[in-house]
Amino acid sequence: MANLVIGNVTELEGSVSVMREGNSVVLAQGDAIQAGDVITASESGRANVVLTNSIGEPVGNLMLTPNGSVAAKVVEQGDQVAYKFEAL
Repeated sequence: MANLVIGNVTELEGSVSVMREGNSVVLAQGDAIQAGDVITASESGRANVVLTNSIGEPVGNLMLTPNGSVAAKVVEQGDQVAYKFEAL
């Protein structure tokens, strides 16, 4: 599921980064969030991510607050796919 885009950053304040395949990258508005990413906000950072399905339709929002950190995962069972977020 690597490189599977599950959403995009639509709002951003302060510093928010993503750990992807062992590399830390500072996010910008419009950046894609992929399955397997770990998103972390600084003390003054916050972000909103619009989650999308496999054809790019919005299906929900993920809001990250200051000092927040979350791992974005995709779980498959048969032909069903679900997003799973784990607060760190």
